[in-house]
Amino acid sequence: MIRAGLRTALAVALITGAAVTAAPVSAEVRLAVSPSFLRLAAPAGGGGAVDVTVVNTGDELLEVGAAVADYRVEVSDRSARPWTSVEPSRQVMEPGAQVTFRVRIAVPRQIPSGGRYAAITLTTSRRDAGGNSTEILGSIEVPIWLAIRGEGPLTRIPVLERFAPVLEPDGRLGARAVVRNDGNSHLFIAAALALGEPGQDPVARLVLPERGILPGASRTIVAETTLPFWGPDEIAVAARFRSSSAGDRDDFAPFAAELDFSPLPEVALGTVGVCERLDGGPRLTADLVNTGGIGVVPQVAFQVRDAAGSAVADGIPAEPPVIWPTDTTSVGVDLPAPLPTGAYTVSVDASWPGMDPLRAELPFTIGGDPATAAPLCPPEG
Repeated sequence: MIRAGLRTALAVALITGAAVTAAPVSAEVRLAVSPSFLRLAAPAGGGGAVDVTVVNTGDELLEVGAAVADYRVEVSDRSARPWTSVEPSRQVMEPGAQVTFRVRIAVPRQIPSGGRYAAITLTTSRRDAGGNSTEILGSIEVPIWLAIRGEGPLTRIPVLERFAPVLEPDGRLGARAVVRNDGNSHLFIAAALALGEPGQDPVARLVLPERGILPGASRTIVAETTLPFWGPDEIAVAARFRSSSAGDRDDFAPFAAELDFSPLPEVALGTVGVCERLDGGPRLTADLVNTGGIGVVPQVAFQVRDAAGSAVADGIPAEPPVIWPTDTTSVGVDLPAPLPTGAYTVSVDASWPGMDPLRAELPFTIGGDPATAAPLCPPEG
């Protein structure tokens, strides 16, 4: 898999992911790409090559173009794009054909230690009978996470920002953690959780699966399974967080978190708000206040009724909100179309299995009396 030149120094710390399949436009256009993620390590001045295999699993003749791109905005100052190349830049693939793209990396000699990032983009297009590319169909990204040992230490410093058991939308008990990486290179982290009654042996376990975290970033890790409630008034949970980067000399030591909590949520609806946007309909918001010891992921729905009580608009948040223990979380929706001038009432409902639903309402107007009219939304950012 690795072919290095004279500076034989590029090492595969881990290549994750079996083949992934993408269907950008239709069921007949399919590519399998392996590996789907390149996790590499190299010293300053090192270099080498890694192969990415692409299979046309569809039934159309395709042209696949390969190029190096920057990875993400949040690591734009850590780009490995100038040191990375891919060849060939283009391949024509018959149905069932397999081709190899070679990714080469040449790290400069004078460079600080830390993570550097790039991506290989594989763009598919159709070919006509004359062999010309006729239509761009879509693209697949293969991320490159490169840990470089250069000047100064290479550090991975996890900070546990939040951790709590969570009542999920299906009414079962899960867990979530928010981990921040204060190091100069990416880290990979997982956790094992043991749950039981305080002072007793654990009766259940949960796993927070491996997740990669970029330097300076935070990431929420969600338990891969959930548990039913089994009846106790209080539950103890002990979590052991560990690196999943076996063999890396600079990986952090495992760390633990423990807490006792009541499995019954204590959530209330706080302030409900409405404001007008210039580029669409009103923005509807509500605060959810959690004074309990367990997180909650409620189902939240907004509805706007006119003066006659008829529903004229509704919406739900794009993603179910997580209401962390002892915290207030604001949720909202943007209505797509403006409302005509008049009097309205917005209602917000929050619910989860096994608990009484919550409701709050707010009368408002569009236009009319400034005392009740929805104000202009504040600028974002």
